[in-house]
Amino acid sequence: LMRMPIKSYQRTGEDKRLVKEGTLYRLTEQQPAFRWTPSRHREAIAKQVAIYGNSIVVKLGMDDESDTPVERMVAPAVGWSVGAADTYVWTNPKNGERYPFERWRIEHYRFWDVDENGFGISPLEPLRVTLANDDAARRLGLAAFKNGAKLGSVLKTDQTLSKETAQALKGELMAIYG
Repeated sequence: LMRMPIKSYQRTGEDKRLVKEGTLYRLTEQQPAFRWTPSRHREAIAKQVAIYGNSIVVKLGMDDESDTPVERMVAPAVGWSVGAADTYVWTNPKNGERYPFERWRIEHYRFWDVDENGFGISPLEPLRVTLANDDAARRLGLAAFKNGAKLGSVLKTDQTLSKETAQALKGELMAIYG
């Protein structure tokens, strides 16, 4: 993405011509977002795709009557979902507020491997799973050595337990420690 030349074309029937002026040219090749260079903009998109599997760019600040965007803001990569009526919805992780965006306002760049909702899967996901499995195995091994592979506790009562009570107690213990 960083090395790809970004060029704007205008199509007229079967013909197309390179455009070196106008809104599309400005938003792709000159200044896509407030105080961002085109290379910084592409870099932000590429980094988000490499880490999260997705990058969302929101077209903001529509001109008066033309519905022409003034800026293409790179949004946070997480918290997005597809809503009703072909909208994208961003959920603020701090307060849970949901912000819907019409589909035409969204540019969605994604990793090639996508889930059932059309979102890219992070190329780092297999590493996350491997590290989680490794961490769980290490914790289990350390706990076994720490306890000397012995039971950590014993339940004892002076009363006689009915079969139903014993089975219920066994079920609770298995749910917690099984």
